[in-house]
Amino acid sequence: MYNVDFKIFIQILIPNLIRKTKLIALLTVLFYPFVVIFDKFKAVREFVLLQINCTGQVIYLERLLNIIFGDGVNTITITDGSFSIPFFLANKEEGNVAYFHNKEELYEPVYVLNQEEYSSDVDFIVNIPTELYNYLLTSDLLERLKAIVNRYKIEGKTFLIINY
Repeated sequence: MYNVDFKIFIQILIPNLIRKTKLIALLTVLFYPFVVIFDKFKAVREFVLLQINCTGQVIYLERLLNIIFGDGVNTITITDGSFSIPFFLANKEEGNVAYFHNKEELYEPVYVLNQEEYSSDVDFIVNIPTELYNYLLTSDLLERLKAIVNRYKIEGKTFLIINY
């Protein structure tokens, strides 16, 4: 419905008796602003359709972010926030005792991570490659990325943007 060839459209509108090449060329030149506006309309329409079809589901949000900011390849990913309980080693004076055990004792393993890796206060993490992250940071597009994620995420969910 939105695929209009204006050259054919102009030729169809001109009656056969007065259809000459000069008149077609003149009308083509006069219709050029409409062609430019129509091309912009089709681009905006395609982007709006993409936004309408996007939901807060991870796969759709990843696809939208990769189309807008990435190169179309799945470079931007979304992962769940880490919900592990932080494990801290304590001094004797603090009164907290840390127990270590053998593999044979069948305890669940506890992983000691950096404080940055404990993100129990966020619900999901948006992972962006370092070069793309630096580009977004220098061109002030990082705020736009945050706005898009805020638009589609479920209300009350929190997120963190990390470069990898």
